[in-house]
Amino acid sequence: MLQVEDLIHCSFHPLRNLARMTMPEERFHAQFGKDFCTDLIETGEKEAVQAALDKVFPWMPAFFGRAGSRNNEIYRKWGIKLRTNEEMREDYINRARELVEGKLGMRLPDVEAAPA
Repeated sequence: MLQVEDLIHCSFHPLRNLARMTMPEERFHAQFGKDFCTDLIETGEKEAVQAALDKVFPWMPAFFGRAGSRNNEIYRKWGIKLRTNEEMREDYINRARELVEGKLGMRLPDVEAAPA
């Protein structure tokens, strides 16, 4: 969802328009995931949710690309992207922490837990 949020402000109009059409679906998926986890936690599946977080979350920040990416620099120069990969990754981790620890009452695993 974060990447689509950036693309909503993209200088390339066809991509910006596509991002605007895609955003409602992205919001739906995010809300569905939150609701599904909440339901699992409320029905005694808290350990299963935590196990899934422990397994999957450490891998997720890598999807935002390498630090200091030359491609990201070019995309920002041309107005395709607004933020660096590092800024996107930090925003993602902060939002995940707010949801997982703040709203779901779970523990967000360390990103460093992902094997290289």
